[in-house]
Amino acid sequence: MARCRFVLSIISLLWSQAVQMPTLAIIQAAQQQVEIKMNLDRSLRNLSVQWKGLLLPIMVLTAMVFAPAHADAEAPVSTISPATNHASPNVITDWTPPPAFLAGMAAIAQGDSAAVNAAIADLKDNPLATYLRFRFLLDSPTSDTAPVIAFLQKHPDYVFSAQLKSQTLNSLIRQQQFADYQRLLSVAPELKSNLRLSCQGWQAALELGTLTAQQVKDAEQFWAQGRNQQSYCDPIFKWLQAHDKLTPNLYRQRIKASMIAGNPSFASYLVRAGTSRKISGLDAYFKRWDEAYKDPQGTLQQALQRYHSYPGHDEQALLIQAFKWLGRSDPQAAHDLLAQLPNSWRINPDEQAEIARVFALKAAYTRMPQAYDWLMALPASVQDKETRTWTARAALRVQDWARLKVAIKAMPVDLSQTPQWQYWLARADAELGKNQEAKARWQALVHTPDYYGLLAADRLGIAYPWPKIPPLPTMNTRAVEKNPTVQLAFYLKAAGLTDDARRAFLSALKEIPPEQIPALTLLAEQSKWHDRVSIAIARMKKQDDPHWFAARFPTPWESTVDAQARARKD
Repeated sequence: MARCRFVLSIISLLWSQAVQMPTLAIIQAAQQQVEIKMNLDRSLRNLSVQWKGLLLPIMVLTAMVFAPAHADAEAPVSTISPATNHASPNVITDWTPPPAFLAGMAAIAQGDSAAVNAAIADLKDNPLATYLRFRFLLDSPTSDTAPVIAFLQKHPDYVFSAQLKSQTLNSLIRQQQFADYQRLLSVAPELKSNLRLSCQGWQAALELGTLTAQQVKDAEQFWAQGRNQQSYCDPIFKWLQAHDKLTPNLYRQRIKASMIAGNPSFASYLVRAGTSRKISGLDAYFKRWDEAYKDPQGTLQQALQRYHSYPGHDEQALLIQAFKWLGRSDPQAAHDLLAQLPNSWRINPDEQAEIARVFALKAAYTRMPQAYDWLMALPASVQDKETRTWTARAALRVQDWARLKVAIKAMPVDLSQTPQWQYWLARADAELGKNQEAKARWQALVHTPDYYGLLAADRLGIAYPWPKIPPLPTMNTRAVEKNPTVQLAFYLKAAGLTDDARRAFLSALKEIPPEQIPALTLLAEQSKWHDRVSIAIARMKKQDDPHWFAARFPTPWESTVDAQARARKD
């Protein structure tokens, strides 16, 4: 059934392409009909004999696909192949995938390498040829890594090479082909480091006898993280345990990390696991952390009475965390106890500032009146956009306009100059009697096409200065259309391979020079690829440019909505 659905999806794609064809292309379509039918015949002959019963209806549909294509067609739209050197900026490019690509995808579904190779040969220099080779290697994994390595060596910077390499590495680990794993790992592109890749690399080195002391140390630190690790790390973790690498200190480190992560149940499990390995003292260690977790205020109060000198490294770490836990549950109590902090505890100023940041932000989140003063008192080392924003909000909530101005002016420039805070700075000026300054700021905002621009217009008592939305810019897209990654993105979109098309589009955005991004945006708009249009406009930083509003705010159902509105009105 899956194979049947695959063939029907190909026919559906051909049908959807046909109904959108312009009248001027009828003759071309008729000329291509025989070629398409022959290509489909050839690809279908390569499929399983299970399809024999489907061949007749499929051929009938293929023969019929162009007949009704123009019965309901709208006004003709000029189209052109991406390979054509056109000069007109208003010509819409036809990204219909060549029939050879559809045949190649069908062959991949059947694992027919000969048919795949034939399709690739037919595609010649079309970027879909490389994509077909990638998909065949991805969807038809074998124990032979040579074809994958050859592909990666030929296309190290290809948009999908990292995906192919990653998936093949996973397959090699499952098949326990550790030498092939290490060989493939050394081939470009270099993958981003992650836990799976690290654990697989350690497992391969372990099985091949090449595990280094540094790798063992790194694996120990991964094990000591405060959460349950994924199963792909089990081989190296079992080896660490079997070779007595999981020391009492590592168990304590992981119990501590689990408690800080708010995972006491996992910490309790670690105590049982360590005790079964005859590691002593874990019960008492966990109990002390669990008490601080459940009652941080009581723990700190007892510590103030007990410790009149340095409490030791482990106890100091526990007390610092107790302050943070208390700051999230009772900011006032945390503030008061921090004021009693003995110098002998040696909690340095940076750690004290982090504690103060926790309870000051919690106070702001819960609308405590102390929040403004506590946030303003934070040292610069822990001030950031979050603390500065909540300082302003704390003043705004009680309409303390003078403090609001102070808070906004203390913000980083890129935050204070945003329409939101420029509006509220003007509002503070107005409330403090500085009307001219307020009007000047609001006047500067009214042409900003967002919520605060509209509020500024309301404050000035003027009509909303709706920008005139001009037609989209016209430009020659020929240069950007020559980019193979751009071509690949639009071909894949037309073929219904949306996820891969989006990846290719993002890769193209990074690949092309900035001056070509407007042309790429127009191509996406022509293809009604609205989400990619928005991304490209954001990349150009043109979100507020009226020249791009028609693309940024598409209205594909305007005629339908308008017709329904008129019908209701009548």
